[in-house]
Amino acid sequence: MRKLSCFLPVYLIFLLTVCVVEVVYSMKVMGSPLSASIKASEVAFFVLALPLLIQMIVDGSCRKMLDLLTVIASVCAAAMLLQSFFYSATGGILFSAMTNTSGADVSIRDFGIRFSPPGGLMSFAAIYSVICAVFADTGKHGRLPYLFSALLLVSAIVVVYQTRMEDIALVGSLLLGIVLCAENGKLSKGIKGFLAVLLLVLMFAMGFFESFIETFSSTDSVYSGSASIRTYAYSYYAEMFLKYPLFGFGSLPSASSLLHGNGTAYISDVGVVGLSAQWGILFIALYLVFFWRMVSVYRETRRDVNVLERALMLSIIIYLLFTSATLCCFSPALGIRVVIALALFELVNYQVKEKRKAGSDA
Repeated sequence: MRKLSCFLPVYLIFLLTVCVVEVVYSMKVMGSPLSASIKASEVAFFVLALPLLIQMIVDGSCRKMLDLLTVIASVCAAAMLLQSFFYSATGGILFSAMTNTSGADVSIRDFGIRFSPPGGLMSFAAIYSVICAVFADTGKHGRLPYLFSALLLVSAIVVVYQTRMEDIALVGSLLLGIVLCAENGKLSKGIKGFLAVLLLVLMFAMGFFESFIETFSSTDSVYSGSASIRTYAYSYYAEMFLKYPLFGFGSLPSASSLLHGNGTAYISDVGVVGLSAQWGILFIALYLVFFWRMVSVYRETRRDVNVLERALMLSIIIYLLFTSATLCCFSPALGIRVVIALALFELVNYQVKEKRKAGSDA
């Protein structure tokens, strides 16, 4: 373990320091109560990236841990789809945790009941499943579980999660990752056909494509006003960032007018702009260093890893960039994405350096 890069421990110490600074700043400067100020420390769970990395090193690969997380995510996806179809057919609720359909996590939208997947895990599991279904060297039968998981996860995200930016980011990152990383002869026509059919079924047979386009201009659907509300939110939080550039306006009570502007602005809707307004330059530094590290590791190791790892890393980078505008991975609710990405990229960096060292010693 002593051979690990110092990046991750240093980065996590910096993250924890920022959390402490933001809690104190929110209380002492912005006058926020402790119950609200302490929320600035919610992202402290990112430190789980270190034990996750250590476990991956012990396993000798990321595959065992990511397989386990994919199984968990697939079970959640199956439950989401079951509830969605049951609600569409009967109007009933199967699971007691889904009875509150007026909140942010569970609601009724154009495609039926809608609720958020657990902690952002399903999106990463979907990316991993599709990449393994395409590039895993386990033979056709060995790839079947990944194909099944990919079908479950992508269907749940599109049909039940119903978040436009998520759909764009997921499909776009997978297409770019697969096409840019595919080697001659590695991407079979059968797999290409499966992915194409899956995408067409999801978008056309379920009426998704037409509905998706209409959401950006519709005036009589659940998305009505979404674009104008987000436009205001971007403008408002950009103004707040300029007003509080160093530490942001901190962690405030949910009833604070400073937090929501005219009442329609929500940090979770505007990604990095909202979090920059809340955390200031400190957040921007954390965010830029995070992406710089991922891109650096990818560029330095892409010629030394197999096509599966290369496509997985590239797809993750593209996905996290695509979602920065709205579904920022540094949001506490989506932070598992940062935990997995940090551990995965540091593992690849460690393994490649060990491989190069062994080669030079020989």
